Amino acid sequence: EFVVAFGQNSGKEIQVGTHRTKLSMDWVLVKVIDGRAVEAAGVEVQSIDITNNYRETWEAYKYLESRQKNIIPESKHGMNWANVHKRLIPQIIRKGNIYADSKLATKGLYFIVPDAVYSRFEDVIGDTSPVKKPGKGVLSVFTYSLGEKVGLGSMRSINRNRISRVLLDEFALNFISGRQISGSILDEEIERQIKSLFR
Repeated sequence: EFVVAFGQNSGKEIQVGTHRTKLSMDWVLVKVIDGRAVEAAGVEVQSIDITNNYRETWEAYKYLESRQKNIIPESKHGMNWANVHKRLIPQIIRKGNIYADSKLATKGLYFIVPDAVYSRFEDVIGDTSPVKKPGKGVLSVFTYSLGEKVGLGSMRSINRNRISRVLLDEFALNFISGRQISGSILDEEIERQIKSLFR
């Protein structure tokens, strides 16, 4: 009895779907007994995408010792928060549905994500009913944050903040209906934009 971890750079990555709908699963942990897969668990690990880039800043630090001038240009990158609801949430729902339909994935999908990023998920998803245990159709979320700042050359720790579980169906339904923004807010914004054209 042993567990095999399939993931990128681990020797084998599991991909599902056709070439147009292909999804790569971050990590699939498979329990094997007598040469047969008896159980599987999906683990998606997410950080956050950035906008623009930080190449010049990174290269300045990389070659700092070999330069005569120690000038570090300011990075122009930023967090791509819009991607949370445009790409990340739909991806978790799609992958979660695949695991919910799997005979082997009896514990649902595990999602490991920075607490700040999952807070943005919650802003979009709204309130959900907590689930006590992992299971079919359950999304188990483990959030983390960086530990205290440390001196140069040292590595910061990662702290686990919280564990929350939600039914994937409720998560998906809340994403579709979500925290509704009133149509009157749209009307007000349209009127404001029109008025600004004639100033």
